[in-house]
Amino acid sequence: MITVEKSRGESQEALIRRFLRKVKKSEILKEVWERKYYDKPSVKRTEKKRKRKRFLEKLQKEREAEEKY
Repeated sequence: MITVEKSRGESQEALIRRFLRKVKKSEILKEVWERKYYDKPSVKRTEKKRKRKRFLEKLQKEREAEEKY
């Protein structure tokens, strides 16, 4: 559970901003979105492979671009 305590002289807007930063950093919302619908394990594996392939292709293109110069 994420908690923030108001420090002396801190405005409520700053307190809210600090809380939102902590929520984003802890990736709670990401987990909520992922759990919204059930994905079969096979779908998760396929998605993971697809992302990995995309990443490697992008990395390969960057390396080829660096070699040209």
